Amino acid sequence: MKPNNDFYEKVHPEYYEELPQKSLNPIRRWFHKKRYEILNNLVKENYQEGKIIVDMGCGSSAWNKNKLPVIGVDINKAMLEHAKQKGNLKEYICVNLENITLTDNFADIVILSEIIEHVEDPQKVLEEATRIAKPNAKIIISVPYDSPLSLWYPLFNIQCLVYGYLLSKPFYKDFGGHIHHFTPGKIKQVIEKTKLKVIKQFHNKRFTIYTICTK
Repeated sequence: MKPNNDFYEKVHPEYYEELPQKSLNPIRRWFHKKRYEILNNLVKENYQEGKIIVDMGCGSSAWNKNKLPVIGVDINKAMLEHAKQKGNLKEYICVNLENITLTDNFADIVILSEIIEHVEDPQKVLEEATRIAKPNAKIIISVPYDSPLSLWYPLFNIQCLVYGYLLSKPFYKDFGGHIHHFTPGKIKQVIEKTKLKVIKQFHNKRFTIYTICTK
């Protein structure tokens, strides 16, 4: 299955910022607030002034509450412009994630948050992340814990059933554009094929898997 890029390019610029605030579902509000908080903390733990942060598939970088100097990479130009105006991004590049116009060994921190499950070829995107990362850079990856044994899986599928088939919203009929499904072991396996070294992995109450790796 291919990603629906045409749909994503039209997503409202404030969509990701509104998720933790305006959703009618309290679990959904908690989930998005918590994932932004965890990602923000992971980046802060590895950031020092002068380091270069690249957020691949950044959307509006809604996690960046501290307004760190982030370079965003995404295909939704309106969202990128909105993020820069808000101070969530210092700069942005509007390109496909498989062909980023940044030099080799460029970034100290590379972020791929809730993006690998959406792309047609995760391996190519991870290889591009590896290419732009400096030696010993930190690459921070998060994906949904997409297993029947997780808490995310049943709740997300119920949401897609209600919104997609009862309320006829195309985004949810398409299962939110998720074309790959990860457990901790599976995302680790994909990462290590790119010759990255996993240095830490954990999950948030079986909702989101976080993996920190390096070259």
